[in-house]
Parts: sequence; structure tokens; C-alpha cells
Amino acid sequence: MDNKFSVFRSLEWRTNSIKVEDAEEGRVLIKEFDVVKPTLIFTLYNIACFVDNLLNLSIVKTEDYYFPSLRERVENEVKAREILSGLGVKCPKIHWRKENVICMEYIDGKSVLEFYRDGGLEEVYDVSKRIGFEVRRVHEAGYAFVDCRAENYIMRNYGEIYRLDLEFFTKKTRFRSLCDIVTYDVSILGLSEDKCMTAIRGFHDGYGRKLSKTELAYISLFSSIYPLSLKEGVDEIANRASNAITLLRESIKDLNLLKLLKSLTSKMEE
Repeated sequence: MDNKFSVFRSLEWRTNSIKVEDAEEGRVLIKEFDVVKPTLIFTLYNIACFVDNLLNLSIVKTEDYYFPSLRERVENEVKAREILSGLGVKCPKIHWRKENVICMEYIDGKSVLEFYRDGGLEEVYDVSKRIGFEVRRVHEAGYAFVDCRAENYIMRNYGEIYRLDLEFFTKKTRFRSLCDIVTYDVSILGLSEDKCMTAIRGFHDGYGRKLSKTELAYISLFSSIYPLSLKEGVDEIANRASNAITLLRESIKDLNLLKLLKSLTSKMEE
């Protein structure tokens, strides 16, 4: 019996029922959409959106708020594939869909998070950089995933990366783009320090910019509740806390260096 935080099993981030079956098309994955958990998740999302808008003095700005219905979530899965295929992002093909069920191609591989745990640093950097580049292209095209965790990518034959779980795919806003970056970085904080920092560096090299202070603040906050939802073990939770602290320390170092450079520049001008 799995005793890792079993008391928190009902809080798992997975929002749907997933099963794999054999069919005429071969092995397929059947996704049945849930209603309750996404409602709770998007309640938290919109609370965070309100706080973010409050801090940015833009409470009346409503474009960031998002609460997709069950019908919209199913439609997002279909529309996202049409858009992402044009951007070179691989996704499992949909065989059929019903009101709250989608049958799609089964991708035989492992999640990118599992790949990071098993792979070498060079491989971790390369894959993470590719994902960061893909996310940047999606944002530049005017869209966002909202939920961009490493678990939502699956690796097949090393060279093929597939994006899963597209039910929250929508038009980009500043906050939704921020969510993509934060959810990805938070999802890998449970890795060992060398792999976590390598993956974060790769992702942001691919995306084209470093972490901002706002993103660091959200990563620190979100990482504190994340383990309860994934039933992480003691090692992962310890890594998560240590890596969050390391990120904050690096940020402080960068800020101090920036102040020093400004100070030196001012003295040279004098």
C-alpha cells in the first residue's frame, strides 16, 4: 500500500479520470473530465489573479480571470491541437469525443518529470530548453497553457516530446503567461538540486529570459502547497524547500551584483 501522504489523495492535481484501453486504432487513452476539482483549482487561480491584479493596481482588469466550463474544457482540447500543430508542438491525436469524454492516441513513453529523474544533466538541459522554446512560441502566438507542469509533457524515443492536458489552453494574458512559467518551475523543484537548477536554466534559456522577482515570489508560495497534491515523499519535499531557497539566494546575489555595478558606474561618471 502506498502510504505517501495518502490522507491527501483527494487533493491530487489530476482533474480527470484517465484509463488506457485496447481498441481498433490500437491502444488508446480515454479521458473523462471531472467537474469538482477543476472548480476548486480555478477558484484558487482566480484568487491568485485577484491578488496579482491588486498588487499591480489593476483590479478592474478582468481579462486575466478564467473559469472554463466543462464544455469549454473539452473544446479547448480540440482547438489547442489545431493551433499547436501549426507551431510544431506535438500532441496525441483525438479519435473521438463526447460531451465529457475524449478518446485519444496513447503515447507510449514517460513523463518529462520522470525523464529528468532518470536522465543525465546534459539531457535534462536539452529537453528543458526545448520545452522553454516551445512555450515561448506559444506565448508569441498569443496563447497560454495556464498549467505547464513537467508532468504534462511526455517523452517518446528521447527526440519526441508530446504535450498533454490541453483543457485550459486559452488566449494569452500577462498573468496566464506567468502561470505557465511558474507552474513549470514549481513542478521540478522536487528534483535533486543539480537537475532542478539545470532544468530551470534550460527552460529559461529556451524561453529567452531569466526568472523575474514576481515569478520567484509565486514559486515560493505555490511550492509550499504543491507536495500535498502530488503526495511527494520526504526526499522530494526536502529538495523542494532547498531548491526554493537556492533560487531566492541566486536572485539576491543578482540584485546585489546589479547594485554594485550601478554604484561603480556612478563613481566612474563622477
